[in-house]
Amino acid sequence: MNRSKLVFLVVIMVGILYVPACKSWKNVPEEKEDVEEVKKLKALVNESLSANFQYKWLSAKMMGEVSINDKKNRFKGNLRMLKDSIVWISLSPGFGFEVARFMVTKDSLKFINRLNQTYYLEEYSALKNLIGMDIPFRSFQNLLTGNMPPINSFYSWETDTTDKFHVIREKPIESSDQVYEKPVKQEYRIDPENFKLREIIVQQTKPKKRIISFKYSHFQLSSQNMFPEQLSGLIKDETEKKINISYKKVSTGEPQNFPFSINPKYKKLKMERMPH
Repeated sequence: MNRSKLVFLVVIMVGILYVPACKSWKNVPEEKEDVEEVKKLKALVNESLSANFQYKWLSAKMMGEVSINDKKNRFKGNLRMLKDSIVWISLSPGFGFEVARFMVTKDSLKFINRLNQTYYLEEYSALKNLIGMDIPFRSFQNLLTGNMPPINSFYSWETDTTDKFHVIREKPIESSDQVYEKPVKQEYRIDPENFKLREIIVQQTKPKKRIISFKYSHFQLSSQNMFPEQLSGLIKDETEKKINISYKKVSTGEPQNFPFSINPKYKKLKMERMPH
């Protein structure tokens, strides 16, 4: 698999299960003994949301490495974003020429592979057909910036503390006489000093077993906000996929352009559904 296609697949896959708490699970019934726990949870979530990186426009240089079962590919790139609207990524192997360009909006999903002279041009809804589940557009941007997503149903979550982090995790679904494990369970680990999101852990049991984690570190002050200069992701099922990204020259001060022109000689491809 060539480098540009590999990176494209990993970018898609890192969004697969970063489906934040906006997905509606059946709420756990409110009980009096839960009130204090929910107050504590709300306070922690609000602190973390307040610590989120704030921006309208964003640009950054990227250096990274993708590995699947220890087969490694390195890349450099440029990231540009308009909050809630566009994610744009240009990738190169480090020799100065672009090998791939990737752009996601609320309405579209586009990818150019210059090495193979091919491209994808799909509606955003095609992503659901590709991976079999809905992904909110904001999930991609939260993933790349290390921002904590909102929690909609506080009675479906609980808090805990480890030796290093505050923990927010989903509860099982409870009925009158049984407890049901959700097919996808999420956990967020929050830094107790600055309330930045430090780690996401996702466990999927159906339709297949899969463990996913994202870690954020090396926070630096940028435009009066703390931004993670290091992102490390792991997706483990039948294979082990890793992605490590280092950010440099993070800027939020200027409007960005998002050029995306396709050579008429390139061949259009159709996205095929990924196995899960």
